[in-house]
Formats: sequence, C-alpha cells, structure tokens
Amino acid sequence: MNIDCYRHPDDFPLDVAAFFAAASAGHVEGSADWFRNLVDQVYPADGGVHFYVLRKNGSPVVALPVRVNRSAFGWQLESLGNYYTSLYAPLLAPGATVSDLSALLQGIQKAHAPLAVMRFDPLDAQGPTFRMLQQALAASGFKPFTFFRFGN
Repeated sequence: MNIDCYRHPDDFPLDVAAFFAAASAGHVEGSADWFRNLVDQVYPADGGVHFYVLRKNGSPVVALPVRVNRSAFGWQLESLGNYYTSLYAPLLAPGATVSDLSALLQGIQKAHAPLAVMRFDPLDAQGPTFRMLQQALAASGFKPFTFFRFGN
C-alpha cells in the first residue's frame, strides 16, 4: 500500500481520475468536476487543499479530499467543501475495507503531526461509508463522535 497526495483534480493521473468517476457515480459532490470547480472558485490559492489517495496493488482504493490548516493546537483537517456541499463521503472502490481507510487516515495523521482534529461533514448517517469512517477513525486511535449538521 502507498499513499499519494494531489493538490488539484487536474493533477490526477488517469487511473485516479477514473477512480473518482467510478466511485462518485450518482453523487456529484464526490466527482472530480465538483472538486475542480470548488478548488478553482473557492480555494484557488489555498495550500491546505489535499486529495489523499490510498493505492493497494497499484490501484486506487480509497480517497479523501480534505483541507488542512495549522492552529495553535496542531493541524486541523476537515472535509473539502463549503456551505454549498450538502453531502461528503470518502470515495471507496468496491471491496475497500475499514483497514484500507484506517491506513489512509494513519498516513494523513503522520503527514500532519500533530493532528489535533479531523472533522468530516456533512455525512449521511445512514449511508454505507458513515459506519466505515467511524470504525476506521477508531482503529486509527481517534475518538469519533457524531453531531447534527442540518436536515431538510
């Protein structure tokens, strides 16, 4: 396993672009086009934008688009989005496991030590990735907790 980091969807190699397309099918806010527009329009000069991708056997299996900022307490990581983002989720290949997501989280934690906070929102509490993300955070040594963001 190895972890790659990209700063913009235009930097994605072909296999990562294809992974984003497949993993975000039916979910526009997970697509490379959504993130390209978000980065270009909202975060054009933001050095905290990162697209972390875990590869297993050379293929992308998990991706986390995030934004990191330094604070007095260490690095703070949040899901890459803004107030127009109505849903966020890790991108997962079929067969991706909690261990895969945990390995990516641990790699991100090492890259941004000390990492004080990880905040992922808005998540679908009934969605398939929600429980997996909670389990991966716990397996990585974090203490995940839930909070209500908004409802329609």
